Amino acid sequence: MPPAEVICLLRRNRETLEKHNKLLDFRCLDHHPNREPLIKKGIDSQDLLDDNNDGAELSFEQIVQPTNAGDIGSTGENVDWALKYQQLKDRFENTSEQLKKWKKKYAKLEVAKLSTDDYALRIGKDLQDLKDQQKIPQAKFTEDDGIAMTVHEIEELNGRSTSDSMFVGLLATHLVGADKLKNMSVTGQPCHRYAKLKKPDGSPLYPAAEKLDPQILDFICNKVAERVALTVGPTKVKLIRKQSEMVVIKRYIAQKIANLKKAAITRKAVLNIRTE
Repeated sequence: MPPAEVICLLRRNRETLEKHNKLLDFRCLDHHPNREPLIKKGIDSQDLLDDNNDGAELSFEQIVQPTNAGDIGSTGENVDWALKYQQLKDRFENTSEQLKKWKKKYAKLEVAKLSTDDYALRIGKDLQDLKDQQKIPQAKFTEDDGIAMTVHEIEELNGRSTSDSMFVGLLATHLVGADKLKNMSVTGQPCHRYAKLKKPDGSPLYPAAEKLDPQILDFICNKVAERVALTVGPTKVKLIRKQSEMVVIKRYIAQKIANLKKAAITRKAVLNIRTE
């Protein structure tokens, strides 16, 4: 085929070739006798990639650029188009392999980017949670004027307590003393159940016990409120008030006094048995 007709054919197919990454996709006839390797023409298939462009594809003009005086644009000699086709085909295959490698690298970068975005979202959420927690006032035990008890002692009793009632009993015992507390009462009034029982001399059989100091009672209510706030958070005001009400604390203290009296009676009975 004359060179002029080949050039026209190449130009006519230029748009189709550029749509396919500007690579040539010819169909070589199996019966064509000339299939010489590229080495005979001194052309390296790596020339398809521009060294100064980091793997960028060559333009159409660069692909069909004459390689010697016997190629396109030369005069007086016929071009070996079968060899030219083989050269372009090898370049196309080499460029296709390079394209596959770049696609794999791009896919890996996309996966890494997604992982980084997820990690950034988690870190941002954790940071926001920390900022929100810092805005909430933190609950803690405090000391009260007029009560000789330090924060360290309160925290120690709180660590030994498994319930609010146990915490109240430990506080009352620490502030008043077990021997004194067992002979006291929360209200200071005689027991209504045995109010009519009298001794032979006419005095009440169960006289009114000493009343617990109101300041100590208020102190215990406040410490229970602080303990609940440490457990459920300072924002649960309704629950804190409910569990530190005066009525509830008085019931806990009355139960502690009753337990101390029972323990004293039991110890006295054991001592009597041993002496006998």
